[in-house]
Amino acid sequence: MKTRPAASLLAASLTLAVFAAVPGRGQTPPEDAPPRAALRYAGDRNFPPYEYLDERGQPAGFNIAVIREAAARAGVDVAFELGEWSEMLSRFDRGEADMMMLGYSDDRAGRYALLREVWTLHQVVLLRPGDGDMPRDLGQLSEHTVAVLDRSLIHELLLALPEVQRPAIIPVPDQETSVRLIADGRATAAAGNSLTMRLAARRLGISGLRPISVKSLAYVLAARRGHEAGVSLVADAVGALEAEGRLAQLVEQHLTVGVEEEEPWHAYAAWVAGAALLAILLAAGVIVWNRSLAWEVTRRTDALERSELQYRNLVNNATDIIHETDAVGHFTFVNPIGHAVMGWEEGALIGVNYLTIVRPDWQERVVAHFRSEAREGRASSYIEFPVITRDTREIWIGQQTQPIVVNGALTGWQAVARDVTQLVLARTELRRERDFIHAVVDNAASLVIVVDRQGIVIAFNAACERVTGWGAAEVKGRPLWEVLYEGALAERLREAFADVDTVAFPIVQEVPIVTRSGAARLIAWVSSALPGDDGRPSFIVAVGSDVTEARDLERMKTEFVTIVNHELRTPLTSLKGSLQLLTTDDDEIDTAMRVELSAAALRNTDRLIRIVNDILDLSKIEAGHMQVHRVPTAIGDVAKEACSALEQFASDQRVALDASGLENLPRVSADPDRTIQVLVNLMSNAVKFSPEGSTVRVTAAVEGDMLRTSVIDQGRGIPRDRQHLLFQRFQQMGEEYQRKKPGTGLGLAIAKAIVELHGGTIAVASEEGSGSTFSFTLPLAD
Repeated sequence: MKTRPAASLLAASLTLAVFAAVPGRGQTPPEDAPPRAALRYAGDRNFPPYEYLDERGQPAGFNIAVIREAAARAGVDVAFELGEWSEMLSRFDRGEADMMMLGYSDDRAGRYALLREVWTLHQVVLLRPGDGDMPRDLGQLSEHTVAVLDRSLIHELLLALPEVQRPAIIPVPDQETSVRLIADGRATAAAGNSLTMRLAARRLGISGLRPISVKSLAYVLAARRGHEAGVSLVADAVGALEAEGRLAQLVEQHLTVGVEEEEPWHAYAAWVAGAALLAILLAAGVIVWNRSLAWEVTRRTDALERSELQYRNLVNNATDIIHETDAVGHFTFVNPIGHAVMGWEEGALIGVNYLTIVRPDWQERVVAHFRSEAREGRASSYIEFPVITRDTREIWIGQQTQPIVVNGALTGWQAVARDVTQLVLARTELRRERDFIHAVVDNAASLVIVVDRQGIVIAFNAACERVTGWGAAEVKGRPLWEVLYEGALAERLREAFADVDTVAFPIVQEVPIVTRSGAARLIAWVSSALPGDDGRPSFIVAVGSDVTEARDLERMKTEFVTIVNHELRTPLTSLKGSLQLLTTDDDEIDTAMRVELSAAALRNTDRLIRIVNDILDLSKIEAGHMQVHRVPTAIGDVAKEACSALEQFASDQRVALDASGLENLPRVSADPDRTIQVLVNLMSNAVKFSPEGSTVRVTAAVEGDMLRTSVIDQGRGIPRDRQHLLFQRFQQMGEEYQRKKPGTGLGLAIAKAIVELHGGTIAVASEEGSGSTFSFTLPLAD
């Protein structure tokens, strides 16, 4: 524009006027002052508004202004040289420049002396409008072609991506070129500094570019390691400028340029300079200075500075961690306690991605939490997660997070957090103890029920589920008497809970319950009260044992004693009578009668021996002392021995025995005597319950590596509901059977124990009215 030279002159005049008005600025050093050290500053010629060459080819921008004023304050001269970025960085590396402004990275912190943070740079990727779905981060750019400033920090980030996520990269000499490549279609995205590229897009007439926020990082004054001395003076002077508020004025002057303006930023320098000069001329014409206005400005400025100082002191001295990140999780601020808790040197976390300190297995959960918070628009949220400190310790952080939203767009996150490791460990231990108690209760053989003082079930363990058939979820929340009890017993229980304070605990009693299927079970309960703070029962804990089978066993033992008493008395009485007759001199007792009496005595003796042997065998079984001596045994020989032992008994019952066809079967590995005992028990039962004139048959067949032997009768059969009880001790077929066919009820239980000691099985198949088949298996001999 034609007005630019005049505008530049006005701006230069204004600058001189302003510096002349500030004490110590623009003045000539005293003649006796030491010679100033000459420092060389290297910068980017096309990185507006930070550093660039203006229309006259002179260095300009925020960085240049800051370094000039700081150098003047420090008493050093600085020579500025701006050129292509990658070349300037190379010259800096070669020692041909003393200082640069660099974005922070861990690599650069190791290579250079980073002396002073001056500002924060926001790195973005701009995408051409309409190019598919919007990526959320750098890792989703693999389908794009990205133009990026050569050797810039974001260039390094793109190169560090895994190959499958890395986009096609076009290195360019300046960031304006990267935006131009979007315009001509050679690139679908441009990566670099947010403000610089937006200004470039505006100058090139490109609109609608979509930004991905990548990283916010500290913009620092850097020197070469070992050559910091002179640059340190400038860095200290920058700190003084910040303390005085002058740095904030330079930020306002250079970095608050609107990207929606129609003219480039330097076109407005003339207007700003003209307006400022006009203000100075007007001020020069003022006769009376408004002292009250000056006092008010001073007062408010002082108040603002005090407020800012109080805020800084509050944040820096807080016992909680206070931090901010950009939209994608890079730290832009972390207070001292945050650095201390995480084990990092103060300032070292700036620019680090938040996820890098989160324990790897928790990273997806943390990302999902924040995405959910952003998606749902929550004002704040709380999360606890484990992090790894600088020295590889693991701690837990509890964090209250709030999104930072500007003009409807998420620009970052701010959070207050604290180390909650001890709290998490305490909760974990409490949860472990609770789980342990639950595991003990759930795996206990005893039934455990907990109810509140109203009788409502709140705990129902696995044993209760097994015994009652009810699931815990079905029972919880219901009154106990509605679930397990019926009739008068349920009503008494309901009345007891209506006045539970008067009940005397503990209570020990056996009470019948009703299962889900309607069956009755007898439970021995011990009920205790857990008192509350007022001493009254708050909860009732009932621990029970299912004694149904135990009480049935006691009943059966009682019946067994009665049966054995009868079984012993009968043969003993008969034996005694026979012996008494044999010892008399009565001539009426002839030889034939004496032979019959002797035979009767012998039979009753055998009967007594069998009963005693059964009782002794049962005792051995219960004690685990029964043994078998296995040898190759022919089942046909065993069957013949059993038939011989039962021949007289079968004849008396008028029942035939048939054990034919067993000669050619393979031998079994068995104890011959115990196998005979099994067959005798099975065959004697078959004879006992067979009708006169019928036949009891013994058969056998090979099944795999076992031999199955079966005893088949033609009796009345066994009811299905009684078959599962047959092989239990002391079991009889019922009173009707017992009266007609006496016995101890031990034979089948003993037979089962002997067969199982051989590694076999025993079974029954029967239908009422169709006879019964008892069978057992024994292993074949090798």
